[in-house]
Amino acid sequence: MRKYLFIVVSFACSLLAYGQSVDKSINEAINKSQWFELRELYQNHSAEVQTAVLHPLSKFFIHHFFNQPDSALYYADQLLTKHQAELGGSASSFIFLMSQNFAKLGQYTNAAGILEQYNGMFRAQNLEPNPLFVSYEKQYQAIAELGGFRTHRPAKDIQIPISYRDEAGKPSLIQLGTRINGQAHQAVWDTGAGENIISLELAEALKLPIFDFAGSEVVSTVGVSQSAFTIIDSLQLGEIVYTHVPFQVLQMKGPNAEANAQIKRMGLDFILGVPCMLALEEIQFDFKHNLLRIPAQPSPAPAFAPNLCCSVERTFVVSILDKRSQKTIQGLLDTGSVSTTLTSRYYAANADLLRDFSPTETLRTAGMGGVKTAQVISTSWEYSIDGTHFQKEPIRIEVGSDTQIKPIYDCVLGTPSLSKYDTVTLNFKDMYLRFDQSTAE
Repeated sequence: MRKYLFIVVSFACSLLAYGQSVDKSINEAINKSQWFELRELYQNHSAEVQTAVLHPLSKFFIHHFFNQPDSALYYADQLLTKHQAELGGSASSFIFLMSQNFAKLGQYTNAAGILEQYNGMFRAQNLEPNPLFVSYEKQYQAIAELGGFRTHRPAKDIQIPISYRDEAGKPSLIQLGTRINGQAHQAVWDTGAGENIISLELAEALKLPIFDFAGSEVVSTVGVSQSAFTIIDSLQLGEIVYTHVPFQVLQMKGPNAEANAQIKRMGLDFILGVPCMLALEEIQFDFKHNLLRIPAQPSPAPAFAPNLCCSVERTFVVSILDKRSQKTIQGLLDTGSVSTTLTSRYYAANADLLRDFSPTETLRTAGMGGVKTAQVISTSWEYSIDGTHFQKEPIRIEVGSDTQIKPIYDCVLGTPSLSKYDTVTLNFKDMYLRFDQSTAE
């Protein structure tokens, strides 16, 4: 998780100690980052809320995490102008999240300005501001000076060829062709990456400018890496052209030869993440014809929407109905993963239901940051993303691992689970994930 996660959580923990049941439930949902639960609670019980600050607070989080940045900014302003006493020192959370919402709207001058003003209060007192806030102030300022990160696309349906199978024909990472400042290069299209990422080696080969300030912490399943920062002037993806595209620059080669070989084999030197997706409003993976489709207009929302939200890490979280526990769990939607797994967090929450199982395998995962070794249970899993239709597939459940990175999701939903279907739609306007027509594998 990123450095700012603790800020949001500490705010929720210190907010209230009132005994009203709805107020308490809302506070607990915020504290646990249960955004689907918060949305349902507030929609159904807002009239019962007793504490005034919980109204703009709930609305802010709902609009922020369900990708409505303009409304999120409105409620953040209400919180800071009318409820600052209740927020206390946790106002920093909203300053940072407001900057993210300005950036989503393409208002990079405002995104940088609000962080500069906040950081300046610390400097005026000869105090060091939060390094993460300083980093993003400088990143947003650099983007603003170039005119902002922009997406240029024709007003029509767009199709881009993709590949998603490895040499053995098994579902793997989703890859597509791009042109970086005119030079052709394959990219990984990764819904599990909250930032665009490029390797230091590739950035230097392309002679990209590396800014003289730190980027952010980039977290993988096996470790944490500190990045640098660059901006690509032009990035072409089929008929789509992105300009002034921000990238975190990572030194991907490390001391572990196994991890280095895996990074090279999987082509992880150039990753297009969530920032390149949100601006498109909707993307469709057509696995039957090996295409990425971007419709001219987003599709109508199904009745079960939303079942997708943004995370604190700016990745996508799916609401999944788990048949074993009959509970809704949170899954990381990760096309940068070559497998679907239930994490050790899921195992801990369902230990009683899994007491007849014991680890039968040891799974090694190599990637950015090193190698992770985990003990796993192999079984089957039935789940639903629309609350009605269930699918069943083999699954590994992690019991524990040797990494210090603790999972914050119950599940990682990888490419193999998606590619079982003819079409998978990700809609960022109404925030839903939809599977259409199971493929014949």
